[in-house]
This record gives sequence, structure tokens and C-alpha cells, in this order.
Amino acid sequence: MKTKEPIIIKSSNYKSFLPLDIVAFSWAFGGAMGDAGGVNIVCRDGVSYYFNWAHGDMSEDMIHEVLPVITKCELPIVGETDRVPEGWHHISLGFGNNLIIKEEYVKPLKLAWESFSKSVEQGKFVILYNVWQQLVTDIVEKKI
Repeated sequence: MKTKEPIIIKSSNYKSFLPLDIVAFSWAFGGAMGDAGGVNIVCRDGVSYYFNWAHGDMSEDMIHEVLPVITKCELPIVGETDRVPEGWHHISLGFGNNLIIKEEYVKPLKLAWESFSKSVEQGKFVILYNVWQQLVTDIVEKKI
């Protein structure tokens, strides 16, 4: 499964992409395993975007313009309940990585994940963290 390369969002270009019609995004805490601070976004048109809030050059205000829903999310690292606004759903991707997805895409994602998981060669290990972006892209592009 190969994911399309995302468009990189920076302080110098972010306004040219606004507003984004976001259907799902991953948010990694600064100490997360993998890409600490990384944010991957999938939009309704199937286009993917990326920025890093911890190591990039965007201010908090810029991040809020790109990803306004994040201002209404509470994603504690450990021990508390995650909260996202009505119409959104949180899925833990493990080790400080979070997926926030519009409610209308939760069931299609679960079905796509189940189907994909069954198709994986026996003995191979795969986690949602590695494939969510392609699955959501395929869903919005109506490939699955």
C-alpha cells in the first residue's frame, strides 16, 4: 500500500491552501514514537497535507487556521479521556499518536481496516498507524 506524497504546509504557503475540507488528521505529541509533532491531514478531495507543529515554522495561530478543529480537541497524553467536538471521533494510534476523523468516515474506515487486515499475508504485522491515511484517501476517492 503506497500513500501519495502529501503537500507540505509551511508558514510561507499555508494561506494558499485555506480553507481545507478536512475529513481526518493524525496528531502526534512532541514525544510520540514515529514522527513526533507530525500532523497528517486528508481532505474530502483526497489531497493530503503535512506539517509538524513541534519542529516546523508555523505559529500556533497559523496551525489553528489550517486545523481549526484542533482548538476544540482535548488529547491528554495519559490517563484522561480524549475529547473531540461533536461530529468527530478519536482513535488512538498508540504511543502518543492520535487519529481524529469525521464521524461519517468512522464506519467505512473500520470496514476498510478489517478488510485490509484480512488481506495481509499471514505472519506479517501491520497497525492502523501505518495505513490509516491511504485507507481514508481510498474511501474519499471512492476506491473502496
